[in-house]
Amino acid sequence: LFLTSSLRQLSADLMARFGLKYFICLLLPFVALSYNHPQDVDVHPNVILIVMDDWGFNDVAWHDHTDTSMPFLQKFVEEKALRVDTFYSLPLCSMTRSALLTGRYPMRYGLQSSVVENAYPFGLSVFESIMANEFQQQGYRTYAIGKWHLGFHRTDLTPMQRGFDEFRGSLSPMLHYFDYDYTVPKDDVDYSGRDLWINEQPVSNQDTDGEYLTDWEADQFIDILDSATGQDVDAPFFMYVAMHASHDPREATQECLDLYYET
Repeated sequence: LFLTSSLRQLSADLMARFGLKYFICLLLPFVALSYNHPQDVDVHPNVILIVMDDWGFNDVAWHDHTDTSMPFLQKFVEEKALRVDTFYSLPLCSMTRSALLTGRYPMRYGLQSSVVENAYPFGLSVFESIMANEFQQQGYRTYAIGKWHLGFHRTDLTPMQRGFDEFRGSLSPMLHYFDYDYTVPKDDVDYSGRDLWINEQPVSNQDTDGEYLTDWEADQFIDILDSATGQDVDAPFFMYVAMHASHDPREATQECLDLYYET
């Protein structure tokens, strides 16, 4: 419901703009996509890693347990993708992301039992190296788009201090999809604030004309991809795209609501 329209358009835009030759591996809830210039295939391939938040086994069309339409992904899985139907990671946000980015079990650095909520003074240990660090050391430009959720009570836990050259997204567990704000209750008082950023600059819904968050993230993806694949750019890139959808709160565009009105 929340992903279909944006992902369908994003897929069409990528194909139209770049004529992409690509590989997609579906590891629920992850989608990994590697995009290469032909001359770079054997040396330093460009890498795009896409994470879809809170997808379950029965949330995808190719398992025949949902009415949600996702024609591009379903066709790709049936014809080209490496399909893995076994559950390999953990059931919550922070622990799954940390395992994916570090390649290590969360119990080795204390993130096995809880997600990083807004008021929690901990995150992924700064002593852990993540994918972005490793790619940077190999001369890659590194980008993060979307949801971080690996700690933000200290600056050194945030994306641009963890190996990413550029960050466009939010640091906290979840956002409203149109207002970009989030509320934390404490002692019967609600504390609210916005949490959407381009690097260190805050982004408000006035800046985006209230654009739906998933669409905004897709636009940032395409904008960075345009820059990273420019003719005058030689360095390879690593892009980590962690979409907020389909995480709470349950909000959708009118276009998506109309598609599923009867259900």
